[in-house]
Amino acid sequence: STASDVYSFGIVLLEMCCGRRPRDDSVKPSLLEWVWDLYGRGAALEAADKRLDGDLDQAQMQRMLVVGLWCAHPDRGVRPSIKQALGVLQLEAPLPVLPPKMPVPTFSTSVAGPDADADGSTGRAGVYSSSMGR
Repeated sequence: STASDVYSFGIVLLEMCCGRRPRDDSVKPSLLEWVWDLYGRGAALEAADKRLDGDLDQAQMQRMLVVGLWCAHPDRGVRPSIKQALGVLQLEAPLPVLPPKMPVPTFSTSVAGPDADADGSTGRAGVYSSSMGR
């Protein structure tokens, strides 16, 4: 789906910037959690791959990290389109402001309501949302 493609794009951006795999059982937290924590502390650039040895455009690295987080946002309804993400990367749009703490995705099953089919189903498996606490 488009939402999973955007998510994957964000994770690849973070991998490229950080030189780290998204999930490594020997390293906790995950790449996404780690970068989001640094972002929330105003230290996102600390996530930059140390092998770059400081040889980087800090503004562009910051932009790539924030766009990576935005694309991999736990709430798929908040994720940008690829066009929006590229607009930010190409300096055509401002950086998004993300919450300092990574939102935690939650899943709840929907109950029959006004948009339910005759059999009581809505045609959706559930509704995703995110909360700000950890």
